[in-house]
Amino acid sequence: MEWEINNYEGINYAKVIVQTNRLCKIIFISQKTEYAYHAYEVHPFSFIQKPISRSHFKKVFEEACEYLMQNKDIFSFSSKKISYQLLLKNIMYFQSDMRTITIFCINGETYSFYDKMKNVEKYVSTLAIKFIRIHQSFFVNQKHIKTYHYEKVEMHNGTILSISESKRKQVRSIYHCKT
Repeated sequence: MEWEINNYEGINYAKVIVQTNRLCKIIFISQKTEYAYHAYEVHPFSFIQKPISRSHFKKVFEEACEYLMQNKDIFSFSSKKISYQLLLKNIMYFQSDMRTITIFCINGETYSFYDKMKNVEKYVSTLAIKFIRIHQSFFVNQKHIKTYHYEKVEMHNGTILSISESKRKQVRSIYHCKT
């Protein structure tokens, strides 16, 4: 991202981007090195000073791509003859209702497809990102739980999900081991 965009500081655009997608990585580009200090407000991946050498930009860009691909656990599914691939880290939770699974993502998007929750749970359990089965209908990404309570969890977006009575002991032991 260029630091100066149409007489507006790129840091302001970066703040909006980071608020919308806290998992993104920004590389700032500027002729003025004094901007590098201010860039740390949004935790950029890198700061490149102009003039830019092609080889240096390529190196930084490849490092950023490699970093982003490290946790590339992907959940794949099909719905209405369309195939989807979502990064698990962007999925807050799965909800099932009569064999319809709905995926709730951190950006507010939802996706639905037909399957059994036990199949989703079996597949996801083989990947690095950990989910907790808190209810017959809810399979929750541990990283997106804001607070844990005996009977419920609150997600980072404010959604409250009930923990079924039969899952409370198991969830409590898993959740307390995580923290």
